[in-house]
Amino acid sequence: MDPKYWHFKDEKTFNAERSVVFDALRAFAAAWLDDWSLSESADGFEAKGVSAGQEAIANFRFTSEPDGTKVTVELRVEAWSTGGFLFVSQGSFRGMIHDWLNSLQWWVDQRNPMAVHPAGQTPPPKPPPLKPAAGVGILKGCVTF
Repeated sequence: MDPKYWHFKDEKTFNAERSVVFDALRAFAAAWLDDWSLSESADGFEAKGVSAGQEAIANFRFTSEPDGTKVTVELRVEAWSTGGFLFVSQGSFRGMIHDWLNSLQWWVDQRNPMAVHPAGQTPPPKPPPLKPAAGVGILKGCVTF
């Protein structure tokens, strides 16, 4: 385990072919991760950005399953940097991944010919960015062991 990063992971299986989920993730990333840099690989995406003032790297990986395509998101967030230590609830980052996967469902449904598309449905709203907890901020300084 890399002590510089907090590690978070979640996954969800979508009832759609891999190509549909891949296209949906491209659209999702354009809408929700527009301020992150993206790189594509054969088995998914890597997104690099900033969350709660710290460097973050999210890997989206696709696995074909009998009932669809599983998307696994692994998020690494800097626990500390030259700017200080991060004091944000780790549940906030788990919630962020959960929100990503749940909202991705909308983009999958829009591209999946087997999905039901309610009339007038709009994409889920992008949540506000995570910030350090109010009153806590970022601890600046040096820790020795």
